Amino acid sequence: MSTAEATLAPEEPRSPAPPRVGHRPDIQGLRAVAILLVVTYHASIPAISGGFIGVDVFFVVSGFVITQMLLREQRKTERIALSSFYLRRARRILPALAVLTTLVMVLSIGLGSVGAQTRTLGTGIAASLFAANIYLVTLGKGGYFHADASTNPLLHTWSLSLEEQFYMVFPALLVGTVMMARRRQQGRPPFAPVVAVMSLASFALCWVTTNGLLPDPRLHDEFAFFMAPTRVWQFGAGALLAIGAAHVPSRRWAAEAFGWAGLALVAWSATAFDESTLFPGAAAAVPTLGTVLLIAAGTSGSSSLTRALSIRPMTAIGDLSYSWYLWHWPAIVFCAALVNQAGTPALVLAATSSLVPAWLSYRWVEQPIRHGTASPARTIRMAAVCIGVPVMVGVALVPVSRVVDRSSAVADFRQQTRLHADAVRGCTSGRTEVPSERCTWPVDPADGGAPSAAGGVGNVLVGDSNAGQFSEAFIEASNAQGRDATVQTKSSCPFADLTAINGHVRDDGCRRFVASMVDALVAAEPDHVVISVASDRYIEDPTITLVQADGHKATTPADKARAWEAGLGSVVDELAAAGIPVTVVMPIPKFAEWDPHECATGRVLLDASSCATSAGHQGLLDRRARAVAAQTRVVDDRPAAVGVIDPFDTLCPDDPCATFRDDTWWWRDGNHVTISGARATRSLFDEALARG
Repeated sequence: MSTAEATLAPEEPRSPAPPRVGHRPDIQGLRAVAILLVVTYHASIPAISGGFIGVDVFFVVSGFVITQMLLREQRKTERIALSSFYLRRARRILPALAVLTTLVMVLSIGLGSVGAQTRTLGTGIAASLFAANIYLVTLGKGGYFHADASTNPLLHTWSLSLEEQFYMVFPALLVGTVMMARRRQQGRPPFAPVVAVMSLASFALCWVTTNGLLPDPRLHDEFAFFMAPTRVWQFGAGALLAIGAAHVPSRRWAAEAFGWAGLALVAWSATAFDESTLFPGAAAAVPTLGTVLLIAAGTSGSSSLTRALSIRPMTAIGDLSYSWYLWHWPAIVFCAALVNQAGTPALVLAATSSLVPAWLSYRWVEQPIRHGTASPARTIRMAAVCIGVPVMVGVALVPVSRVVDRSSAVADFRQQTRLHADAVRGCTSGRTEVPSERCTWPVDPADGGAPSAAGGVGNVLVGDSNAGQFSEAFIEASNAQGRDATVQTKSSCPFADLTAINGHVRDDGCRRFVASMVDALVAAEPDHVVISVASDRYIEDPTITLVQADGHKATTPADKARAWEAGLGSVVDELAAAGIPVTVVMPIPKFAEWDPHECATGRVLLDASSCATSAGHQGLLDRRARAVAAQTRVVDDRPAAVGVIDPFDTLCPDDPCATFRDDTWWWRDGNHVTISGARATRSLFDEALARG
């Protein structure tokens, strides 16, 4: 028997009322629900904070429809022809995807965010090879909820690659099941047990990787979100429903109960989930089960909900769902790059406008090729073109992107917003070496300096990335006073006797870093310790909970400010008790939701200052008021050796405060200053370290 096809055993007798097969308007309506959830989420509509579960709806629908299609083919022809299936999938998916990836890669050179072109080209090439999800996990870093993700106009192709991987493997699994049954001379192939085992194994892997329970850090949250082994259980859920469709009750009450229960689960997921939800993991089971129930409702028969899903506006959106999915995200990304700090109305307009290229693609590319007649040889040639052209375009655009990067405007932008010294040397991962071969900047004897007085280890800067941003000012001030400078930071880690819970993720690693770092400092006895942390973020961000040493969980800003005062005070007390002078840095002014790296390259080429933003002093002061008050109380209640640095007036001499002035970038993103901004605070560090 050929490995490309297999004859299936005749099916057992069905129940008197067979399930619905063939075209299902309610499923098209369900596709409309899925795409509307995804689009509204990407357009930043607050009420749909979990709209990303629309992709999960698509996965379940795909598993059901593909399995139903394969089983229906067996009933009619007593075989599954893999070659025919793959050719149909190629005509359905590849042409529209090829047009999208090619055009977006070309447009990204000017419309894409500055610095995002390389990742965009890599994603486009990988998407054409059915591997965008693999690329994003391995080479194209910037996960789905990562800030960098918003600059990649082809990020959404990860789900298409995952579906394509499922399409390549799953039908072959069914054929293999048939061949196994025939060798064992079984009657009915055990489709349900095989798919169930596959799905359970996938769900288990999804759960452990989402929760970070495997020792390999590469098999954690990004792997769980993007990769097929951790997502195939959702396709499997739809497949199991298709396999067992004959056993779904054919009753009106069942259709009503399944439909409304399923809708409730999907709606709850879409509104209750957000970026802090531990996802996919167990949480993904909610929209998955909801989608299974919604499909089962239509399988049972007609109901009020299936009729609502089957109305023409819903089915029309469902028909367009693939093309709209392709085009909506690039439109949103390019809009955000072209419109400074684009808000929800602008993003909604961009998403809605993307219906135009989506309809054109549907009308002139997707439908004619999908429903046209073509020989296998012609389809294979078409597939080769659809794969080869985007790959060649992507490769050809790499040198073009490099030429743009070397232009004076872009080069100057990159130079001014480059990473700080601590990040360049890799001193941001929570090491506790004091001094450190990598993260200590010794005094240069050529400048007449000598190692720190009395053979000490010099000055140490600790904290999160808001400490690292002052590396240049701290290092230069320390070296100028004849002291070595050590910088050891851990990103997104509050340097206090506290444990942070970000969303639902408890960061015990941060707490261990703080405790170990304090012990290392006490043992090393540095000349001076400077602590700088984005305390305003930890206090004001509603998704962050601060857990004190006694177990109290602070959730409100006022309560978190008190917790911060106690936690920071505990660290300062321990250092001061060891005779180590401590200086606390107040949080810098911050510009929420702004990042010049998200600005379109074309805007940087024409006028880089158009990518800047500004804000009034009062708003900036209010944002950090609780943090400043808490840290002021820490300093006021401690020995005189504890000092404070407040960079506000130095960084914001004018009202409003601007992120770009005098042809200079002062902020590299909304939460961190540039190297120029850091060096502007040098005199503040000179004074503080001299006091120590």
